[in-house]
Amino acid sequence: MDLQYHQRALQLAGRRSAAVSAAAVAALDELESRRDITLPASVREWYSLASAAEILRRHSNDDRPYRVEELGRPEDEEPDRPDPVASQGLLPFMIENQGVCYWAVRLDGSADPEVLVSF
Repeated sequence: MDLQYHQRALQLAGRRSAAVSAAAVAALDELESRRDITLPASVREWYSLASAAEILRRHSNDDRPYRVEELGRPEDEEPDRPDPVASQGLLPFMIENQGVCYWAVRLDGSADPEVLVSF
């Protein structure tokens, strides 16, 4: 499958291609419906891949990318923290290995938003 946004990232990760996961696509559809959001096309493309979180994990500094089922609110996040999707329009997708920072994309309607890091 040729990717519009992430073909080069796969090449840099040593992969020629990646398979789309029907389960991941269903989870993304469910997330959009449940949260009443539209995911950026680049995020949808990446997280539609069967190995998306594993590739990020393998090429990070032992940081923990969220699985597709965790996008929007990870299972281990404290329940009294503000919801980043609703309160800030941010979709977190990875947490640093000691919990020092989060990586997120802004849900601003763009197809390929910048990645933000919060400390």
